[in-house]
Amino acid sequence: MKVRSTFRIFALFIALLIFSSQAVFGRGPRLTKPEVDRKQNAVLLIGDHEGINETDAQNAALLVAKALRAQGITVSDSVHETPAGATVYRIVLRRSNENEKILFRLSEEETAGTIIVEREMLLADIEDVVSAGPRLVYALVHQEPLISSPLLMKAGAFTAVALVRNVLASSGVEIGFSFDKLSYAVDIEGRFARKKTEFHLSDRKNYFHFYSFSVGGRYFFMKQNISPYIGGGLGVMSIKYETTVRTEVGFSEFFSVILTSYDYDVHSEAAVGIGAYGVLGVEFPRFARGRSRIEFRVDRPFFRLPSQDVMPITVGVVGGFSF
Repeated sequence: MKVRSTFRIFALFIALLIFSSQAVFGRGPRLTKPEVDRKQNAVLLIGDHEGINETDAQNAALLVAKALRAQGITVSDSVHETPAGATVYRIVLRRSNENEKILFRLSEEETAGTIIVEREMLLADIEDVVSAGPRLVYALVHQEPLISSPLLMKAGAFTAVALVRNVLASSGVEIGFSFDKLSYAVDIEGRFARKKTEFHLSDRKNYFHFYSFSVGGRYFFMKQNISPYIGGGLGVMSIKYETTVRTEVGFSEFFSVILTSYDYDVHSEAAVGIGAYGVLGVEFPRFARGRSRIEFRVDRPFFRLPSQDVMPITVGVVGGFSF
C-alpha cells in the first residue's frame, strides 16, 4: 500500500508540473539582474539575408525575439536600421542558391558592428529556424557551446516495482540514444532490472529480472530549457520470476551441533514478448550539451507469465551528453 501511495503522489506531482509549467518554467533559466539591466531596450536587427525572402527573414526574427524575451531580455521588434549606442542583436541568414544549406547567425553587438559574442549554425532548410532559433539564443545569451547535433547518448538508474505475487522493488539501469528535436524526441533504450532475496528474512527467497529493448518517443509541452514531457513506445521484453520455498523436515546432530534439514520447492516461470510503455517526466536543461531527466514509467507487456500478470513500474533519473 505504501508503494502504491508513493507512485500516486509522484504521478500527481508530474501532472501539476505539466499544467503549471508555463507559469513556473516558461522563461527558462533567468539571467542575473545586472545582465538583465544591461540588456534592457535592446534592438533586434535583421542583417544580411541574401537568398532568403523577406517574409522568411521576418518570421525568423519573430522567433528570435520571442526566445530573447523568454531569457529576460527586453528587445524591440525587428528593424533594418538601429539607433547609435543601442545594444544590438543581429540576425544573418544567407543562402547562395536553393540547393545549399542556410547559414543562420545571431550576434550580440555593443553598438552596431562591434560584436561581443556570436553563434551560428547551418540549416538544411528555412523551416529549421523553428527548432534552431531557441538553441541559438540560449547558446548566445549564456555564452555556452552550441549543440550542433541533436543526438544524445544517455544512461541512468531507476527503481522498478514489479507487480507479482510479492511486490518486488529492484534497482535497474538504462542506456540508449535519443534523437532530440525542439518539440519531440525519438528514443532507443535498453533497460535491465534485477531483484534477489535470500532465506535469512523468511523461508522464501525470490528472484526477479526484467529486460527490455524499446523504441519510442516523447512530446515536450514547452520549447524551453526546462520542459515536462509525455511519451511512449513499443519494445521486446523478457521477464522471469522464481520463488523457492523451504520447509523444515527434521534435525540431525553432528559433533554436538544441531543441524536443520529442509525440503525445497522451486517454482520458476519466464516469458518473452512484445509490450508497450508510457512515460511522464521533466527534462532539464534541454539546450545544454549535458542534460538530465526525472521520469515515471509504466511498462505493459502484451503477455503474461504462466500463472500471473506482471507490469513493471519505474521511477528513474537519466543523464545524457550530446555529441
